[in-house]
Amino acid sequence: MINAFLNMPMPGGMMRDSTTRVVKLSGYKAQLDKDGENENGSSNYTSQIPLKSALITIVDKNLDENKILSFANSLPIDKIVALIQ
Repeated sequence: MINAFLNMPMPGGMMRDSTTRVVKLSGYKAQLDKDGENENGSSNYTSQIPLKSALITIVDKNLDENKILSFANSLPIDKIVALIQ
């Protein structure tokens, strides 16, 4: 369902706001959600990367967006895709 959502130009474009964005992680489209701020000012993020029959979800707490994207891009997603096929 998320994969279909990310590939539709109209709803995907409407969802690009301050809390939800469509990003590329290791060459795959993903949804990045900002889940609010903690008492220390850091944010919580959830990244969802839809694959053919699977969904990779990464939950990050107390990090900034650049560190989260860097971490997600370092994952061997191509190898994960090969394992689940």
